[in-house]
Amino acid sequence: MQRLNANEAPDLLDQPLREPVTVRGPEGQSFVIVSPDDYQKARAQALARLHELCEQVGKQVEASGLTEQDLADLLAEDE
Repeated sequence: MQRLNANEAPDLLDQPLREPVTVRGPEGQSFVIVSPDDYQKARAQALARLHELCEQVGKQVEASGLTEQDLADLLAEDE
């Protein structure tokens, strides 16, 4: 793995603090460098959305009348 000193790549370190930076490799693969704050915000949003979806599914399951035992039986069928 190549390592860079902060003074060897100042733009690579400063620019993500202002906006996300996409880096494309020689074979077309790419990745995005973001600031720690942007990463934490994106992660929090993803977790909030996951929680929201779980709540929606739980309400739908409850409304359908599916019990915990029904769910256990369904899961046991897959084993």
